[in-house]
Amino acid sequence: MFYRSSKNKLFKGLIAGALGGLAASWTMTQFQVRLSRALGQSHPHGDEEEDATEKTAQMVSSALLHHELSGDEKKAAAPVVHYAYGTGIGVLYGGLVQKQAAATSGFGTGYGAAIWAIGDEIAVPLLGLSKKASETPVSQHLQYLAAHLVYGVTLEGVRRLALKML
Repeated sequence: MFYRSSKNKLFKGLIAGALGGLAASWTMTQFQVRLSRALGQSHPHGDEEEDATEKTAQMVSSALLHHELSGDEKKAAAPVVHYAYGTGIGVLYGGLVQKQAAATSGFGTGYGAAIWAIGDEIAVPLLGLSKKASETPVSQHLQYLAAHLVYGVTLEGVRRLALKML
């Protein structure tokens, strides 16, 4: 039967992961904004003029459209980059857990921490999208880690709910 096939199970996992990633991206953003306010910070990404999503939007626009984004265009494109990345990482997770259930360890916190370590701590600085990790205050690293843990928990919760509904 089709509904029990491993391909269908994987497809449902990918869809559930996409939904979870989208919801988790929104929740993570809300968490970061509220945490920044609680800590008396004016911006969730510290004192950087442009955050990694704005820089990524500029890189994509330059490479694909041969267009330099204005400041307003970068601000408008940054959430698109954030949600596209978060949804894509959710799709990856949704497929992964269908093949390896242990990936849900810590109700998604293990995955959230891994995404933080690989993305924020290694890839983003290496790509020149943020300061070097050694130039960022420890408190900022901990805030980003906390936001990614929130992402992971939300991703797993929504993924599970979506799978039940699919």
